[in-house]
Amino acid sequence: MFYLQLRVWSCLALLFAVDALYAKEPIKVICYTYYQYPPFVTDISNQKGLSYEFIQLLNYHPLNADRFDFSLVYQPRKRLNESLKRDAQIVLWVNPLFFSDRNKQLYHWTGTLLVDQQDFISKKSRPFDYAGVSSLANKRLGGVLGHTYIHIQAAIDKGLIKREDVLNEEANIGKLLLDRIDTFLIPQSAMRYYEDLMKIHDRIHYSATPLNRYSRHILIRRDADSGVIDYMNSIVDGLNNNEYWRALLNKYRLDLVPSSQELLP
Repeated sequence: MFYLQLRVWSCLALLFAVDALYAKEPIKVICYTYYQYPPFVTDISNQKGLSYEFIQLLNYHPLNADRFDFSLVYQPRKRLNESLKRDAQIVLWVNPLFFSDRNKQLYHWTGTLLVDQQDFISKKSRPFDYAGVSSLANKRLGGVLGHTYIHIQAAIDKGLIKREDVLNEEANIGKLLLDRIDTFLIPQSAMRYYEDLMKIHDRIHYSATPLNRYSRHILIRRDADSGVIDYMNSIVDGLNNNEYWRALLNKYRLDLVPSSQELLP
């Protein structure tokens, strides 16, 4: 009897070993972002921010079932453009117009993750409200190096708007509070984070009219694995019913939006 049990256990052990040998490893999927500012990245060295938390959602969602292993890579926009021509396949938080794909012919696009807008921020003691290009005449406008501002960029290029660039959004807040600029442009999603972090709610003014509003999506190259595309679509379409996603939006003072809502800037 002992030898029979030993043989049974030996057979089972062999079956488990063979099963483990042929078990499929999760497909490694790299998601790219060129946003290194809040709420998307709040601490890149310690991997904190909405982008990293969204990667966790993708990895641990029940629909994944260990099929995919997602990770995040930051690249500046110019380098990311080159990576997209080679091996990069997924970019988070972007809009078709950002990649010259208004008609969605170049890439696959998921439903909407967030709706954001480019806000003009000024001091409450010297409020500025945007009313077209002419309203920026004789104003010192703070921008971020390398950024293109749709609707007013042509006027900037012609010298009709005085634009002063810094390396990041936070630097413009400092310049505004020191009266070195009159207003600056920043995504509302970022400004809400800084507003809480720096406790400046009572010192800043949001223009009643933003420069533009736009939806944020996930860009996926058309030659990506079909299983990855289907999975990403399913996740985004079901976000409104995901408690973890709702908690993240509440954490960063962001709004829940229908996946079908789409806005071009």
